[in-house]
Amino acid sequence: MTQNQLIEKIEAKQMKPLIPSFKVGDTLKVSITISEGGKERVQVYEGTVVKKKGRGIGETVRVYRVHHGHGTEKTFLVHSPKIQLEVTKRGVARKASLRRFVGKVGKAIRVQERFMTPKKAKEEVVAVTKEAPAPKAEPKSESEEKPQADSE
Repeated sequence: MTQNQLIEKIEAKQMKPLIPSFKVGDTLKVSITISEGGKERVQVYEGTVVKKKGRGIGETVRVYRVHHGHGTEKTFLVHSPKIQLEVTKRGVARKASLRRFVGKVGKAIRVQERFMTPKKAKEEVVAVTKEAPAPKAEPKSESEEKPQADSE
């Protein structure tokens, strides 16, 4: 086994099995788990995908949002165990990187929404589920299998 194959095998174990498909221009809701002392909390960062970069375990996504009149960007590792991704809106983008957003607020950063037909939405869900292994079903206990009769 070569060194590259060994690295790919280790990375494959650490990658998340289910990641929603998204493109530049889509609106993402990123839930970040933050550890402070002995406590954990979830902080939500919602914004427009400005850039996708990399592949495999090192894949990153840059999200831009306007907060209190100032534009902010954050870069997230897609396969990090500390984050959860959720697509809230689909957007139309003609470029691979939306750097035109930087320094703009309000209507200047609008992205046209991309509506999906039910057929395309179904194909997208099928594509995501094919990439991830199906969860194993747990065996039912005996109490769940036999319905109990009401004694009256």
